[in-house]
Amino acid sequence: PKDLKVHKSMRNVFNRGLFHVTFDTDFEQVMRGCADTPRNGQDGSWISGDFIEAYTRLHTLGLAHSVEVWREGNLVGGLY
Repeated sequence: PKDLKVHKSMRNVFNRGLFHVTFDTDFEQVMRGCADTPRNGQDGSWISGDFIEAYTRLHTLGLAHSVEVWREGNLVGGLY
């Protein structure tokens, strides 16, 4: 993180306050969003229901975490 360089155009996006970032508030939905996002050259996702269930249990135990990105109250991105 100390070497991260944010391009000037991205600073404008951040400074406008269009997005809100949270941590560990909607873990399962972040995973489902990743699983449901279409990708060029891929048919389906390797993120199965069983995988989501197992990782959600890890999250409940405090062993898995998520970052959520919101715009106008809608989840628009994240990572787990």
